[in-house]
Amino acid sequence: MSDRKERIFILIEPGERALSTRKLILEAAGYNCLSAMSIQQGSKFFSDERHIAGVIIDTDVHDVPLGEAIDRFAARNSTPVFLLAPHPWPPDEARGRIAAVFQKMSDPAEMVKTIAEHYGDPPGPSGY
Repeated sequence: MSDRKERIFILIEPGERALSTRKLILEAAGYNCLSAMSIQQGSKFFSDERHIAGVIIDTDVHDVPLGEAIDRFAARNSTPVFLLAPHPWPPDEARGRIAAVFQKMSDPAEMVKTIAEHYGDPPGPSGY
């Protein structure tokens, strides 16, 4: 896939404000994004949508243990899992099992830049 619009991400965060902000940032960069407030809801989207490019999980979502959530999403076609965390390193149960960690308080443009680099996408109109 070369077109960003063909890439669909599931963004799982417990808070509506952060969720909608990150979703808007990803969509402004040209990606499609489904938002969920729980792993269960994200899993439903994941099973309904055949072409998920990646899943972004906030480490504050606790309805399913993080290791189990990573397994659930990565099992199908090795879908990349990214984490949103309060620090720039993954929790122990995620080490070596995720594509990247995005620090929650960092510039959201860094998240978009990392995702674009991961998929080999060219920089978007705003440079990411």
